[in-house]
Amino acid sequence: MPTEPLLWSVGRCRLGPLGMQTGKPMRREWRSVRRGFISGAVVCALIAVGTGPANAASPDDPPIRAAVERAVRYLTSQSLEQMQSDHYGLVAYACLKGGRTPKDPFVAKLLDAIAKRVNGGKYHPTLHFYYEAACDAMALEAADPVKYKPHLQAIADYLMEAQRQGGQWDYPGQENGGDTSITQYGLLGLWACARAGVKIPQEVWVKAAQWQAASQKRDGGFAYHPRTDQATTHSMTTAGTGNLCIVFHQLFPGQGLGLGGKSETKKPAKPKQEKQKDPFGGRLKKMDFDRQIEKLAKQAETVQKPAQDDGDDKTPVNLRGARTAILNGVRGGLTWLLRRYTIAQPSGWKLYYLYALERLMALTNLKTLGPHDWYADGSQYLLTSQKPDGSWEGTYTQQSATAFAVLFLTRATSKIVKHAEPEQLGAGLLAGGRGLPSDLSKAIGADGSIRKDPPKKIDDPLDKLLEGLASADLDDIEATQQAIVRTVQLGNREELIGQKELLKQLAEDPRVEVRRTAVWALGRCEDLSVVPVLLKALEDPDLDVVVEARNALCVLARRPRGLGLPDHPDDTLPPTATQAEREQARKKWQAELVKRWREWYLRIRPYDERDDVLELTVRKR
Repeated sequence: MPTEPLLWSVGRCRLGPLGMQTGKPMRREWRSVRRGFISGAVVCALIAVGTGPANAASPDDPPIRAAVERAVRYLTSQSLEQMQSDHYGLVAYACLKGGRTPKDPFVAKLLDAIAKRVNGGKYHPTLHFYYEAACDAMALEAADPVKYKPHLQAIADYLMEAQRQGGQWDYPGQENGGDTSITQYGLLGLWACARAGVKIPQEVWVKAAQWQAASQKRDGGFAYHPRTDQATTHSMTTAGTGNLCIVFHQLFPGQGLGLGGKSETKKPAKPKQEKQKDPFGGRLKKMDFDRQIEKLAKQAETVQKPAQDDGDDKTPVNLRGARTAILNGVRGGLTWLLRRYTIAQPSGWKLYYLYALERLMALTNLKTLGPHDWYADGSQYLLTSQKPDGSWEGTYTQQSATAFAVLFLTRATSKIVKHAEPEQLGAGLLAGGRGLPSDLSKAIGADGSIRKDPPKKIDDPLDKLLEGLASADLDDIEATQQAIVRTVQLGNREELIGQKELLKQLAEDPRVEVRRTAVWALGRCEDLSVVPVLLKALEDPDLDVVVEARNALCVLARRPRGLGLPDHPDDTLPPTATQAEREQARKKWQAELVKRWREWYLRIRPYDERDDVLELTVRKR
């Protein structure tokens, strides 16, 4: 067995003593609530600006789409004989995320070769063990999770059998006390299998979380082999922090990390002079992490098995303190990365790091890392370093480097992560049709440019604000929107309900931003009588209004994830989709959205409102 890591591992240079002494057994108990390396100011900076700039780069940008297409053409031009067999899964996965289908001749050949590695219900890798198994699982799940479920079951069995007693993965026959990189891919493989419906015992996730939390260094980072004197690196810190996030989403499904998505706990009690905020308010606020961690510590004592555990797994698992330890580990890792932020000069493998960074940001639902627009910076770096043939140079092979670049540019992980509430693009009223943002003080101007100064603050009562919205000039709409959202979130619910007739009128205003604001507020009325107005708004010609109406119905129905459709029609499309394809997808998505929400309303509305025109319309469809 070779002593040096092969395809995927990061450099093994020994750069100095670290916090954990070699040879001492690693502690497996959950770490304490407070970690010395967590900086409250730095973490709050992540929350304050981590929801994203209004004019952020996007996989839909023409230069990025063109770069992805050139890269995929390069990958599909390779023959299987030119490629190492352990690359098949990674390259197939990148091609699928880059817009190719499982029926593409080249992709089909790769999938067929991968499927043949399962024989007699057992998975047999060719070269690189758990890296290869994980990438094969991701490719098969992305291609057809139903067709390949037996294969994914075999891969899951292979990976679970390889997990060490301490919760980590390592090369067969090696006793390094665990390998952060291999553990990352072990978890990625199991996560792909779980998405296809393969049951992964809860204990597998818990043991992995225990090992990963215990292996975090005092500076908040992670090293390749935690029990050695190796330094913490960018690539391993993104890997280790991402591992904790994967496990969190498996142990506590539907609960956010409290960074860029819905808070995973109830909000701390408010001072008496403040009125209770709506827990389904739909817009994120800055969080007091000291109070939040204290709350987590108390709640961790009574954590029960998550809802996804159907009772078949009888292994008793103690989750006491798990949530707290994972959250603290994630915050520590993000703090490390924020303090050492870089794209072009990371410690560790560059393109491996960029894909791990994309995955971590998707799992934490952070659109920026503090003030840094990681996607804009990373995509700019990749666009300027792409070779004429569409590939990128990498530490190991051009095929693997190119695949990692494609996965970053397409934001591959963001398409498979489901957060606890409809995703919001923060800091911009006109931010691409994803819903009104949480921080309207950072809005962009009516002409689409970023406003350097916040809109003027308005402190009028709600009825005056709504009347003002009806008569506001375009330049004043931003300030009025901000005031309405703030008043609704902090104000009296009865006051809002009392304005629902005016809101219904505003929902038909000829100005898009007025209609958006009106349907947003209607969704917070907690009154089913406004649903017909929201259903009508689903048919609005403006996509921003449609998305806002959909989000409002999700809030009103207490169904954060909606009715089984993507949050946005573009979520179903490859980055290379044409404008015509996007328009077609939008029409199909919008029609199905209207159909499902109408059917939902027919099932739950009051009896005395039935047998009307709406019901006849739905019945005819």
